[in-house]
Amino acid sequence: MNDHPLREQRLSTLQRWAETIPAALATLHERHGHHVHLRPTTGGLTLAGLAPERPQRGKGGFRDVARLVDQFEKFFDEHCVSSGHGRAPEKVVQSALLRDAYENGRSMRLLNVATATTNDPVDVVFLTDELSLPDRGSEICCDILALRPLSADLYRPVVLELKSARDMRRLVEQVTRYAELVIEHRETFGRLVETLLERPVQLADECERWILWPRLERRREGGEHDPREAVLGAAGIRVFTYGWESGELRLRGGATPKSHQ
Repeated sequence: MNDHPLREQRLSTLQRWAETIPAALATLHERHGHHVHLRPTTGGLTLAGLAPERPQRGKGGFRDVARLVDQFEKFFDEHCVSSGHGRAPEKVVQSALLRDAYENGRSMRLLNVATATTNDPVDVVFLTDELSLPDRGSEICCDILALRPLSADLYRPVVLELKSARDMRRLVEQVTRYAELVIEHRETFGRLVETLLERPVQLADECERWILWPRLERRREGGEHDPREAVLGAAGIRVFTYGWESGELRLRGGATPKSHQ
C-alpha cells in the first residue's frame, strides 16, 4: 500500500488548520497563562490542558476557532478540568515539557538544560505534538516534534518519543520510522513548520531521533549513564531520562550519537 499521497493530504490539512493556531494561542496565553495547548488535527483544533494534575485533558474537533477563543473558559472547564481522565506518567511529562516550552517562547528549556554538560548541548524549539500519519495500513504518531537550529533559518527536525515503560525494541522502531517519514515529506513538513513558527524555515535532510523514558531507580555500575545509552547511541538514537525531585521534573541528557555529530 502506497500511503505517501495520504500522508501528503493529511499534512496539508494539518497545515491549513495550523494557520489558525499562532494568533489564537497568543490570545489564550495572554489571557489565561501557559497551561493551554492547541494542536492541529484533520478535523480542526484540539484543545488540551497542561496542568500537572490534569495533563493533556481536552477535546478535539474545534472548527470555529473564534468561538473557541471567545468561550474558552466554558470549553476549558468542561473538557480540560471537569473531564475525568487518569494521569498517565508520560502525559504528565509531556504536559510539563509543553508548558515549559510555552513559558520560554517555544524553547524547550528542560531539554536544553539537560544537555548543557554533555558533548553536544542543544537549543531545541517545540513545534507540535501527537501528530499522527497513515503508514502501512495503520497510523503512526509522534509524541513531540521539535526543531534544532543549525543556522538562522536552517533547522534539523527532532522526533521525540516519551514512554513510561522501557520497551526498547518497539520504541526504536517507532522513532526510526517516524523520522524516515519526516524526511520523506520534508517539504510538506516544512510548510507546517513555517505556519506554526510564522517565519521562513528550511529543514535539514536529516532527522534526529530521541527517546525520553524513566530514570532507573537503582543505578547499575557506571553511575549516571543509562545502561542502554550506548546501545541506542550506536543505532543513532539519543537517550534522555526523567525523574521527579521535590515535585519538579528533572531530565538528564545522554551523549549525542556519532551520526549526529
